[in-house]
Amino acid sequence: MKHKTLIASGLILAMVIVGTAILYVSTPLSNARISIRVAGSDLISVEADEERRLVVDGSAALTIDSDAGNIVIAPGQSDEIVIQAHKKAWGSDQADAEDRLALMKLDITQTGNAIHIRFDETSRYYLFGSTTSGRIDLDIRVPVTTTLDASTHNGDLNLSGSHGDAKLHTGFGEIEATDVNGDLIADSQNGQINAHNVQAGALIDLSSAFGDISIRDSTTVDVKTNSRNGQSTLSGVQASGNVTLESEFGGLVFEHSHGATLTASTRNGAIELRDLTIEHALYAESQFGKVTLERASSASYDLHTRNGPIDVVGALGAGPHMVETDFGGIHLTLPGNSALTLDLQTGFGRIRSALPVLVTETLDNTHWRGTINGGGTSLTAHTRNGDIVLDTQE
Repeated sequence: MKHKTLIASGLILAMVIVGTAILYVSTPLSNARISIRVAGSDLISVEADEERRLVVDGSAALTIDSDAGNIVIAPGQSDEIVIQAHKKAWGSDQADAEDRLALMKLDITQTGNAIHIRFDETSRYYLFGSTTSGRIDLDIRVPVTTTLDASTHNGDLNLSGSHGDAKLHTGFGEIEATDVNGDLIADSQNGQINAHNVQAGALIDLSSAFGDISIRDSTTVDVKTNSRNGQSTLSGVQASGNVTLESEFGGLVFEHSHGATLTASTRNGAIELRDLTIEHALYAESQFGKVTLERASSASYDLHTRNGPIDVVGALGAGPHMVETDFGGIHLTLPGNSALTLDLQTGFGRIRSALPVLVTETLDNTHWRGTINGGGTSLTAHTRNGDIVLDTQE
């Protein structure tokens, strides 16, 4: 039995070695090493700095592809790009760390005004033990009109003061964009995205798989946000086109802003819309969450939630307007001079109104059809389970 155990252990070890060898062979030799570590981790770090200066003539196009490291981009001189690179490598001892630092290369190529910066982390495969990846943090100064396409697999991205279109991506990290004059497209797989004072010619498009999204004091034609898991907050956004806000698990806040149309939808979270001017249609839907609309000027609105109340405060546009929830009450606070044609219905609840309603048709105690102040804007409010209340706005 003892011999069988030894044979089995030997076979397992041989399979691990063969499998690692296959992985090693399939990886370019210039980008991989294999080591055997019985125990322990990378505890020793070494660092080094590097600077590169590239001469450009006018507007430049900068592309960055990095495996790991923070990236900071800000305006500099009009005729050059200055790259400050801070390298950090880890190893099991001083010699191992310095060896790994020497392998960390920043590949920079230039074709005219097009610059490509690339950092590929050298791969090491251990049969036993653990390893810590190296990283290169980049601080880059560019001509103000540089267009940008920057990506890091692991690190934060910070862009400020640019006057060119920008695309930003990080796998694990936060994105900050401030004082940007140009279109902005940014996405993070795991991290929040903040944009402030972005003056886009056509589009602001931000998405995060896990993280909050914020846009403040910005101007664009169209704006889009999509957070799979996190809250999106937009304040002081002036959009001449369409505003589209989406979330799977997180709330949506849109306030003190303008848009031609608004579509806000979340599967799980509250929707808060305040102090808005929407020229045409406003649509808001939550699968599970409260919907609040306060002081919004819109030609028409369509508000839905499957599970949650709906609160509306303020005057209504030309209409028609629809307010609908499956499980929750509906509370409408309207100016006393509102001229409305009503269709109010609840499955289980009561209908109450502080406004003088002329009921033209009562199908039962839970379904009113009628007018306020002689009729006018069409307002439909339906709930399967909850009260419908009309109050007067003071």
